[in-house]
Amino acid sequence: MDSSVNLLTPYSQSHTYDELEEAMQSVFITAFHELYGEAIRDIHHFGMPHLGSPKVVERFSKQDGLVVLRRPNSSDEIMRVIYANWRSLASKRGLAFLEFVLQMLWADQWEVKRLYHSIDLIDRYPTVTTVEPVDNSFLTSRILISLDSDVDFSEASHLAPTLYRLVPANIVAQISSNFETEDIDPVGVASVFMPFMTANFCLFDDEYKVGLPEWSAWFILKNIQVVADGSVNYSAFKSNMAQMYEATVNRDLTPLIFSQLDVEAYRQMDGVNDANKVLTLGCVGYKWDVPNTRIVANRVPEIVNLQDVSDVLLQRFYEGGFFVGYEAFYGAIENVAWVLDGIEIYEFDTSTQFTYTAGTFVSLVSFIDALNLYITDKVDNNPDWAGAVLGEVAIEYEDALTIIYIQHYTIEDVAHEERVRVDKDINANYDTEDPANRILVDSAKRLTLFDRLKEIATDFDDQILFAMVQDGTNKAYSESSNAIADHLYLANLEYYNFQQIADQIVLNLSSDNAEYKLSAENYVKKIASTVFNPDPANQLIKYADLVVLFEASKVLVT
Repeated sequence: MDSSVNLLTPYSQSHTYDELEEAMQSVFITAFHELYGEAIRDIHHFGMPHLGSPKVVERFSKQDGLVVLRRPNSSDEIMRVIYANWRSLASKRGLAFLEFVLQMLWADQWEVKRLYHSIDLIDRYPTVTTVEPVDNSFLTSRILISLDSDVDFSEASHLAPTLYRLVPANIVAQISSNFETEDIDPVGVASVFMPFMTANFCLFDDEYKVGLPEWSAWFILKNIQVVADGSVNYSAFKSNMAQMYEATVNRDLTPLIFSQLDVEAYRQMDGVNDANKVLTLGCVGYKWDVPNTRIVANRVPEIVNLQDVSDVLLQRFYEGGFFVGYEAFYGAIENVAWVLDGIEIYEFDTSTQFTYTAGTFVSLVSFIDALNLYITDKVDNNPDWAGAVLGEVAIEYEDALTIIYIQHYTIEDVAHEERVRVDKDINANYDTEDPANRILVDSAKRLTLFDRLKEIATDFDDQILFAMVQDGTNKAYSESSNAIADHLYLANLEYYNFQQIADQIVLNLSSDNAEYKLSAENYVKKIASTVFNPDPANQLIKYADLVVLFEASKVLVT
């Protein structure tokens, strides 16, 4: 790995206790480099991709729409140079950059030619462009990339879309391959070819109809039109080489939209999933109940008792193992500072977690207790305090860690005062692992788990904790894997039958949501397209049935 991105430098330079730890350190570093070294090095080069590995260069070349070569030995370096120049030129790219790329790809085997067009033939633009200006012509925004005949044209075809993107937005590029011919003697004729289509419009009498093809079968066009009401339009034609009939028929597919929900392959389609999303909007989730031809959704009510949520997840926790709501439950336990030991739940006894120091006196109780220890010692053991009568205690300064008290007192009617500073600190001897510092959380208090979590989230405006509360709530109202504590789930179920799903698919055909509309159309088209299956048994829409309709509605095309 590059030393500049060696993430393990602090670890590799840390002290090792003995030979075993040193060997373990070496094994870890070696394994880390072998597993992640290349990936980290690549990430390091994301800011300067042209200096990275071939994988990095290819990734950023694809991202910017540049050429991706598949040549042995040379492609990596060519792509690296092209990308480096692409980044450095920035807004100065133009035809010069196209020429640079062509030179890198096919050195001296190319030519970029500007194209001209006749003004007199402007109505045929751009079909009669020329590479040389002619009389009364104009320079077009088109160019011709001419490649020598020995260039691998399959590679050129593969790279053509990329080359088209390298030209400025106002330029249209074409690619051609040259074929050099030797000089031949002058000829007196020339040929010009233009592609065209023909059709036979002759009228045949009975004598000449002998041997002509019979009418063809009906050919159905594959661009089936889906209508918003759940029907489709089929277009078809047939011909006898002299005449042609066209026909368009409409078929209602709503019964099939419903019946195909019995087929798993159809139930897994996006059109069905999107219909279910609309039906179960606001629900936690849903599952299929195919024997009863419906889906079952579970919803969280608007008003939720968080003690019920805690109760459900606690019951599942007591059963042991992984359960629905596991992550939210353990996250809540951690964030309210409770501790799990088996199936028992403890909280820390914080009464001895801090020390309160006044002079040489230390209290584990409070600031005022430390002050009392200090003053009591003065009264009992200091001769200067003999006969002292204690008065009120005032606070001169206070923050979270320090309080400065003023203790007023009199000796023989003479007023005195003593300033005492008390400091709060972490008790160095406090051990969270010591069972003596833990208190068992009783069953009633355990039910406040998610209420406490919500209070903390509110106090600190912590959106992550709010999300954890919501996740725990959703899981408590979800089905468990072993039917433990499912009463909230069972009490808030909703059911949607196959007919409702089919109706929603039809409604989605006119949805404002483009994704839902497209998925519904694809579901209907899948049904409609079974007419193209060569086996009539697999045709949901029978070709033979459509033929009858085509014949009834055919129109002769003249």
